[in-house]
Amino acid sequence: MSTDSAKPAVAVSACLLGEECTWRGGHNALPADAIARLREACELVPICPEVQGGLPTPRPPSEIVNARPASGDEGVRGTVSSCALANEDFCSADEGEALEDACLRVLTNEGKDVTAQFQAGALAALADARTAGCRFALLKEKSPSCGFGRIYDGTFSGVLVEGSGIAACMFADAGIRVFGESRVEELLAFIRQGRVRE
Repeated sequence: MSTDSAKPAVAVSACLLGEECTWRGGHNALPADAIARLREACELVPICPEVQGGLPTPRPPSEIVNARPASGDEGVRGTVSSCALANEDFCSADEGEALEDACLRVLTNEGKDVTAQFQAGALAALADARTAGCRFALLKEKSPSCGFGRIYDGTFSGVLVEGSGIAACMFADAGIRVFGESRVEELLAFIRQGRVRE
């Protein structure tokens, strides 16, 4: 039961808190003052879907790609443009021959399929967030797991497209409001406003 003084639980990409869990083996820590303000306002729940899905640190970079090119255009790749694609519409490895052209996978830059690990990790992260009662998430932008709104296009060329990562989609579908790290101030303002209204 929440009280007036209770802090809201917020799921946070662990790399943003300084945990060395990125594909390079480093972190993407927010400025110390931002972390301090988050800790003051929220109960932080660190998550790293890629590690939770069993991937090592460091690891080859991964991006969401189309399982096969669109008909007649060998260069076309798909992205997650709908959060629903991160769930039932995402393809499993044994459906290869029956896939639609729009079927998506997560591949490393070496061509290894890591879709299953990304899905498992997203589910584990979501379970942690639900257990903690998170209504908000602060996630790493552009990531194939945590990016929300824009992700890399699957060509490993640094091109960004509209779309969202696997975990970010699952969080949004579960009703958890997702913020990227560039929106820390917006998240804090939203939490402050919400606590004033309670």
